[in-house]
Amino acid sequence: MQSNVIRFDFRSDTVTRPTPQMRAAMAAAEVGDDVLGDDFTVKALEARVAAMFGKEAGLLLPTGTMANLVAIMSHCQRGEEYICASGAHSYLFHHGHFCSETYTLVSSFYRDLFDGQITHLAQLEGL
Repeated sequence: MQSNVIRFDFRSDTVTRPTPQMRAAMAAAEVGDDVLGDDFTVKALEARVAAMFGKEAGLLLPTGTMANLVAIMSHCQRGEEYICASGAHSYLFHHGHFCSETYTLVSSFYRDLFDGQITHLAQLEGL
């Protein structure tokens, strides 16, 4: 019989608590300075994931906030605007931080569309 218990919850970097085995793996990991390019554990992880997805390279982003910020910065230049639904996570929890870091503007729309999804381009018409 399968258990419905969630073993690892990756919605946040603080939700899942490391098991003793995870802590042992962290303690035994070869570490270095990622900024200087000598963290071989990070390099190995990035290379493994890139190979899994058939990509040229990988990039470890240790938090969801960092990943969301990089995503916005990869699509917007300073001073540009990004559009999201009023229920979007980045609008509800991070837009002030993102705007100050990237000098972008955020426009929310469809205040009744709380799930944050834009499913049809027609939803963007007239903005």
